[in-house]
Amino acid sequence: MAIFKKDGQVFSWHSKNKKTEYANRHGPKIFASTRNSLELVETLTIPSMESGALSLSVDKSNHFIFVTLWTQDSSSVNRYTLGGVSSPYDKLLIENYSGESAFKPLVDGDNNIVIARRNYLRKMDLDGHQMAFHSLNDTSLSLNIYDQTSSGEYLAKDNASNIYLFDKSDLSISKQMKYGNTIYEMMNTNAGIALVNNSSLWLYDNDLNNIGGVIVGGQNSAIGLANVKNKFFVFGDSNNIAIYEFIDKKFVLKQKLTVSNVNWQSPTSDGRFVYFSVGGTLYKVDSDTNIIFQFDTGITHIGDIAVTENEVFVNGSQNSMPVVQHYHQF
Repeated sequence: MAIFKKDGQVFSWHSKNKKTEYANRHGPKIFASTRNSLELVETLTIPSMESGALSLSVDKSNHFIFVTLWTQDSSSVNRYTLGGVSSPYDKLLIENYSGESAFKPLVDGDNNIVIARRNYLRKMDLDGHQMAFHSLNDTSLSLNIYDQTSSGEYLAKDNASNIYLFDKSDLSISKQMKYGNTIYEMMNTNAGIALVNNSSLWLYDNDLNNIGGVIVGGQNSAIGLANVKNKFFVFGDSNNIAIYEFIDKKFVLKQKLTVSNVNWQSPTSDGRFVYFSVGGTLYKVDSDTNIIFQFDTGITHIGDIAVTENEVFVNGSQNSMPVVQHYHQF
């Protein structure tokens, strides 16, 4: 649904699978949309020797997709060109992790990419040219980057559960905190920096001061996380998705959504909706847990989901081959 001011009158227009409404509103034009259908744009088949597409990141122009891959001997981040380019899709090696574990790269607000690996961060442009580099003193630590805060700092953690904020220009450490517990997911939200640690949901401000927390349940009840508006979708290894709202400096349980066999590693959000997967089925829900669509992709198991404004990308296996599917929402 689209809503905006139009000459003091109210209109409605219908087309296939889409409704647009015009409404008189005071003040500036506002726009919101609910797209409940998907159209397959393209399928990228990853060469069989690259036998696992672990995670996906897409640049803001939907021109490049960065895929974290693994083989029996090594792992890497590779850039592929979208838009119908034939295989191998102008493949460009961005980072070779050799025998290290590869993590999902971050596409930041300036459309640059930030790579985390053993004890250092590297910032690059979309072509892989280095813009900044920072290494930790302790070479035993392995970094993983998660998000970018409202002030522009990069949010990361290491394998010893230290949380870091890195300056976006030179990647120097702005702030650091010893957390101590295992962090399964971490992200920036309008309310602050949110994380889940197996059984609890916690919230910190941009100075890494704790401002709220709640025990979700027992072991493995809080291992996946997505945020939309002021609501926090907490995923566990059971069939329940717990939805909390942060009100008056505390988390309030609003409701639970029961969906069997959710892949807790798949949840993501575009700021308005939450996306997650069950097997090869892609779900889109709003902040009130209304299901916008439930779409069978034909993929055996969706491993990761990336979402830009009107595009959705999923990866998995199809006909025994690793694939990345690109869909357009309408």
